[in-house]
Amino acid sequence: MSFYSSEDIKNELLEPSVHNSNSTSGRSEFRIKGDILPSLKLLNTGAFGQAGTTTLDFIGVLGNIKHITLFDGRQELTAVRNFNDVMGFKNINKDNHSNSDIDRFLKRHSVGYQSRDANFTNNYGRKDMVKNTITKSFSATDDDKSAQALYFDLRECFKMLQSVPILSDKVFSQLRLVIEYENQNQKYQVATNVVSTHRRPLLAIDRVMNPVIATNLINSISAVSWVEEEHDRINVPATTNNAVASTQKTSKRVLGFNNKYVGRLRIRKGYQDTSKNVNANAVVEPGAYQSILAKGEVIQLVVNGRALFPRAGLEGNNRRLAHLVDTHGEMNLTPDANHIFHTDFNPSALDANKTGKMDYFGTTLGAEIRELQLEYTRELQIDTTDPGHYNQALTLLITAEVSKVLQVGNGSYRISYSSNPV
Repeated sequence: MSFYSSEDIKNELLEPSVHNSNSTSGRSEFRIKGDILPSLKLLNTGAFGQAGTTTLDFIGVLGNIKHITLFDGRQELTAVRNFNDVMGFKNINKDNHSNSDIDRFLKRHSVGYQSRDANFTNNYGRKDMVKNTITKSFSATDDDKSAQALYFDLRECFKMLQSVPILSDKVFSQLRLVIEYENQNQKYQVATNVVSTHRRPLLAIDRVMNPVIATNLINSISAVSWVEEEHDRINVPATTNNAVASTQKTSKRVLGFNNKYVGRLRIRKGYQDTSKNVNANAVVEPGAYQSILAKGEVIQLVVNGRALFPRAGLEGNNRRLAHLVDTHGEMNLTPDANHIFHTDFNPSALDANKTGKMDYFGTTLGAEIRELQLEYTRELQIDTTDPGHYNQALTLLITAEVSKVLQVGNGSYRISYSSNPV
């Protein structure tokens, strides 16, 4: 702690130089000068408005940010596009302790669960789970004392900030952080017919006051590597419910990662028609962040002409979940997240609407991509519900970790894609 108490480092709060809270084109911008540590923290972001709505369980107050980018002038240094979707996955990609005791208070989400004894007569003496509670109602004004404001360390989403030792205007002369807000309110509030406004955020920085320390940190930068998440998507067409069960196979090329080294990759399966996430002006959780379970689902990836999985591909709900955990780490999910159980299973203490809607796919490619093809197979069922699990048109959002490198020298720098793993 002497590093912070020796007066070599000074904590500051920055106001945005630009803040537009418009619900359809809102953005905030911070201009950063001097020598600062990469420990940037975002404060007081989120939404406020009429008390008739709440934040979503799955994403909390992170939901109103669509994109967030660090620029040097017009040069993009690093970016998180589809920020709310990325952070929705990262919320569940943690252990139950972290979500229950830390993150739900900082990000105001309801991810994380507690175990309790169920009713003995109706549930055969089994234990069931109850989700963690949190105050989620919107405040009426942008009050800096509101419990609904966010505290978020940007190093959690910007991997570059985990690698670079300092951000200095001697290297990045026009450093600015730009936040673009979500224009679909179903991605950050439950009641879609309630008017809300984006809060005016603050940025907490650690300024390096000692020029010797700053110079040493700047001189230590020569080549810095990190992984950055990028996205592509493919569409799976709907089929007609003609009272005949059948199999549908969709095979498409994925072009967004060509000539990039891809490490881990994941897929989320959502409805093409996003209005199906809402019922009577209320989002059916987890809403736009769901990954819908299909019956008899098989996923195959053909990487540079070679199939990644044996036979037709990776199949089976629990195999898919096990492979996701093996490649991405612990997942904070309920037992019915990737299953639709018999009615004997009682999910009432959780949320029956979320059953079978957290079925992510994840793997590792570990290759520089010249050609990538995704093959998605599902069994179509007689299904009279709308929206249903089996026959709907889907969008598969594909998120991949690509390698990038920053090279500094001769008074300039260069950022490029790397052909090597980080």
